[in-house]
Amino acid sequence: MVIAEGHGDLKRVSVVIMTRDEAHNIEACLKSLSEFSEIIVVDNGSQDKTCEIIKRFSNTKLILSEWKGYGGTRQVGVDAASNDWILWFDADERMTPELALEIRDGLKDASEACIFSFPRRNFFLGRAIRGCGWSPDHVRRIFNRKYSRFDNKTVHEGIASNGPVVTRVLKQPIIHYSYTSLKQFFEKNSRYALLAGAERRRIGRRVRPVELFLRPIWEFFRCYVLKRGFMDGLRGLVICFGSAIYVFSRDAHCLLEDDQRLN
Repeated sequence: MVIAEGHGDLKRVSVVIMTRDEAHNIEACLKSLSEFSEIIVVDNGSQDKTCEIIKRFSNTKLILSEWKGYGGTRQVGVDAASNDWILWFDADERMTPELALEIRDGLKDASEACIFSFPRRNFFLGRAIRGCGWSPDHVRRIFNRKYSRFDNKTVHEGIASNGPVVTRVLKQPIIHYSYTSLKQFFEKNSRYALLAGAERRRIGRRVRPVELFLRPIWEFFRCYVLKRGFMDGLRGLVICFGSAIYVFSRDAHCLLEDDQRLN
């Protein structure tokens, strides 16, 4: 196993962020990443001041890209990076000094075939969420592009590796301000459901009519009871109903598209 010498320095890590109309988030996000010397932002047609804000940061490179799906668009940033170590981030997330220190220490003796995972502390409408499947929420976010890259999923993208990798789990969380309004929550929920339905059809996943009824019920029960969404009060109830609506919308899109194609 090859040890990546000298990679204890955060300046040897390239951060990749994907944006579209994130003017309300991107400045705070980039400030939290100030210890990283290279941040690559791949923007997909922002109409607000996102790009203008990005250009204020000397350690940030802006790339304008057409939409290639979530995985494909993020990979544009990876391909443009100067470093092999990649940290992928979202505009509504914040790096903490404690996590930055833990990443720095972890990279000192990390093999090139290592992927780093750490928890996210998710906020919904200004409050940290304790249940709903949102906590604990571990995400794999740092990888070496010699061994790994983004998969080609249009939504819910992940890291695909070309060989055996070792996952190292860190303790400190990133902060995730997921939704600041109900409008944002339901609009994104609907958009992701549409993309996820199309992705399922692309890989040949089929939905039976009975599942259109049963899966949303199970999803609500799973999130609200098994994942203790009830601990988060009204916010938890909204999140769990949103998860059920997402499952229904995703599967309805997949099922109806198949029905239209056959008829």
